[in-house]
Amino acid sequence: MYELLVMTPRLRRLVVPGADAEALHAAAIVEGMVPITQAALALARSGVISLAEAWRVRSD
Repeated sequence: MYELLVMTPRLRRLVVPGADAEALHAAAIVEGMVPITQAALALARSGVISLAEAWRVRSD
């Protein structure tokens, strides 16, 4: 399981002037990034991993 941030033009425009982490995270989600917590919960719901494993890897 992983969280991958693809540097899109929109994100690059935020990084260059020094946007804060919250703004980058929000923009990344709009651009299609799936947060690791959501990915882990989806895997747990589908039975690929346990709920305990999903809880262990969460980033919150």
